[in-house]
Amino acid sequence: MSLQCGSPTTLCPWCNRQFFAYTSIKPPFSTEQLRSNYPPTQEQIRTVSSLTEVAQTHLERYDEEIDRLESLLDKLKEERNQLQKDIDDCRSLLAPMRSLPEDVLREVFYFCWCSPSAEDFVSETFSAISGDHALIRGPGIGLSQVCTFWRALALSTPALWSRFSFDMAFLTEGVESEILSHLERSTGYPLSFQILDTLYHNSGPTTPRRSDEQKTVMLRLLTRIFAESSRWKRVCLSLAWTELDFAMLLDSLRTADASSSYFPLLESLQLFYFSAIIVPPDERQRFLATFQTATGLRAISLPQSLDDLLKLPYSQLQNLVLSNVSVLEDVFRLLHFCPNLTKCFLGIPQSPFAVFSSESPVTLPHLQSLTISSTSLLTSLLAIFSRLVSPELSSLTVQSHTKEYGVCAWPHTAFQTFLNRSACTLQSLSIDYIRMESRDIVRIIRRLPDLTDLRISEDDSSPTSRPGLISSELLTLLTPCLNRDGPNDGFDGVDELPFGMLPSVDADAPLLRRLKTLTFIMRSAVIENPTLVEQFLEMIELRCPSDELLEEDIEALESFTLLMPFHATYKHCWGTAPRYVPVELDQNAVDRLKAINTAGVKIVYNGNPL
Repeated sequence: MSLQCGSPTTLCPWCNRQFFAYTSIKPPFSTEQLRSNYPPTQEQIRTVSSLTEVAQTHLERYDEEIDRLESLLDKLKEERNQLQKDIDDCRSLLAPMRSLPEDVLREVFYFCWCSPSAEDFVSETFSAISGDHALIRGPGIGLSQVCTFWRALALSTPALWSRFSFDMAFLTEGVESEILSHLERSTGYPLSFQILDTLYHNSGPTTPRRSDEQKTVMLRLLTRIFAESSRWKRVCLSLAWTELDFAMLLDSLRTADASSSYFPLLESLQLFYFSAIIVPPDERQRFLATFQTATGLRAISLPQSLDDLLKLPYSQLQNLVLSNVSVLEDVFRLLHFCPNLTKCFLGIPQSPFAVFSSESPVTLPHLQSLTISSTSLLTSLLAIFSRLVSPELSSLTVQSHTKEYGVCAWPHTAFQTFLNRSACTLQSLSIDYIRMESRDIVRIIRRLPDLTDLRISEDDSSPTSRPGLISSELLTLLTPCLNRDGPNDGFDGVDELPFGMLPSVDADAPLLRRLKTLTFIMRSAVIENPTLVEQFLEMIELRCPSDELLEEDIEALESFTLLMPFHATYKHCWGTAPRYVPVELDQNAVDRLKAINTAGVKIVYNGNPL
């Protein structure tokens, strides 16, 4: 047995300082003896003990040298970080932002967070802030903590403090003080805010309840906010309505004079969990009646209850969201009062009660976007297509209410009658999580030759034994045949075709000559079918910008989005929950998508631009 020396380690290449020590011990017995119950002899014991003591001293030398080098490395890192900080500070002095005058910088703040183009009035940029600030989201808090100059500028810009969001579940006196500061600093500017209550809406058997002191703070703050009703502009309320004192809140509403509206500036109102089941009818009616004189109201979102909703000023509405439709006939009666609608969402969570009669059609002359979300799509679609007239309709979305496949036999005759009656030109169509045959999809889009935007969503929760919506037939009919003699619109004789019969591919391809934006959310089983993968890749490649497309009078695709979620479940303490994990294509398919992206079609693959 002996100590073995390794080559010296060079610690400094400039002064050639080296570290030398033993690197290993060569034992006087074999590996098999070490792994067995072999007892060493007395001579081996003395030899091993002697050399182990020597090796221990070398090990301590290693530790000392490592500690010295780590201390030196820590010192170098500290000095390096300080130098980097000094460089960053110097570079910040050269930042173009410093040369902007106050009025220009204030306009930048306003444009980013307070202008109409900023759809989300609550800024997500500055949400990770410590203390009570973390419980309030809004542009004023984050911008005021950048530097002294920005803080002074933010405090003197009321618009930055007029937009905020907070959760009543985390309400404290500190949060209350911050919200009151927002109201004071906004100095009369129109308010846009969102108030949530996750403690109430996510409650369970073990969820802690509010104490009397917490309820007092909540009512005190809401009373102060309701007192600013004359400044409300865009409001979203999702509260614990059963814990509120409606009389106190309504008494706190203020007007400029006796004849004024409580909400002269209100443009958008969203009320969640405000159904007749939760809120007593008399309190509900009294609360909604306060909005009758809101002359600026243009968008409403709330659970559907016809008797209460008719109290609202619907003739001026442009955006209507009904999230709990139960009687479709009531909806049609309500839509009669909304002639100026441009956007409508109908949420039908249960099988609706529909009356098919010879009632006059409901005409919405300005409606441009319609979304139907239902668990009983056939009944809902048949009733809506049979009654609605929308000459300006350009966008239609039909989806399963639960994001699990809803069984739907598409009412083709009613749909065609609706298109003929409305004489509208649909340009955008979304079919989301609906279980129907691919031939139904083909028949639908055959009637929409002017589509520029198509979205088809499948889901792995559907039975794998059923064919998907995105089938070989559909992909073939979407693929341009660039070697044909001349252009063909591909829509001749569609009404004479028997149900489910597809014409010859060569005669009718491609469908949707004006298509510019295409979105596929495909089942993960697609990657197990190389034929389908090859087909949709070829279809996208042939729709890339080219002279051949121009000659055939076919628009080139501008963007293609592909998402392939794998539907799975995972276990947690309450049971199981769904989980969607993106499934990846093979590298060859990804490379072809990248080549398509380079050719001029913007590709978004599993949520990431290529």
